[in-house]
Amino acid sequence: MSNKGCLRKNTMKVKIINLPNGYKRIIYGKYFEQFDLDYEQDLDVLKKDIEFALSVIEYNRSIFKKFSSLFENKIIFVYQGGHHLDIIDRDKGSLK
Repeated sequence: MSNKGCLRKNTMKVKIINLPNGYKRIIYGKYFEQFDLDYEQDLDVLKKDIEFALSVIEYNRSIFKKFSSLFENKIIFVYQGGHHLDIIDRDKGSLK
C-alpha cells in the first residue's frame, strides 16, 4: 500500500457551514458523513434530528450493519453544550 492510501485512512473529514447569522458551524467526527441532516438549523432542533436518526439506526440494526458496533455495550446519547453537540458513550465519553 502506498503512503497516499495510509494518509487517506487516517484523515479526519471536516465540514464547515456558514450560517445565516455570520457564524460558522464546524462538523467532524467518525459518523457525521453517515447522517444527511440540515446542519444549519438551531442546535436543539439538530440534536432532536440526531437523536431520531440514532433511534432509527438502533431499532433497525440488522439493516444498518455498518453501525452494528455503535450500540454494542454502550449507552449512547447526544450531549448539547453551550455551542456544540456531541454523540457520547455514557461510560467513555465522545465516540471516536
